[in-house]
Amino acid sequence: MPTSSTSQEMELELPYAVDTFNKFSSPSNANTQFLKEDGQVLLETLLREFFTRHQMTQTFGLSLLHRHFGLKEHEALVDANSTSTPWDLRGTSTASGVV
Repeated sequence: MPTSSTSQEMELELPYAVDTFNKFSSPSNANTQFLKEDGQVLLETLLREFFTRHQMTQTFGLSLLHRHFGLKEHEALVDANSTSTPWDLRGTSTASGVV
């Protein structure tokens, strides 16, 4: 039976949570946890099958969530010329916490 699908765009605005970012592990600890949880096996089986089945291999990628430094309450992490940089939000319209 043929199915039809519609493309819907969803806009989602969430508060920027510095404390959430600061809970991310260091690269070393994130890698240790990845290895402890057999992350490579998960990537090569379940996640590969899921991405392939849903034709997402050319659209999405996976990365190991980690942080190299902490952020202060008034900072947000931004990409500046392909480098992650803390950005001071004081005095900006985004200081309310929504970025």
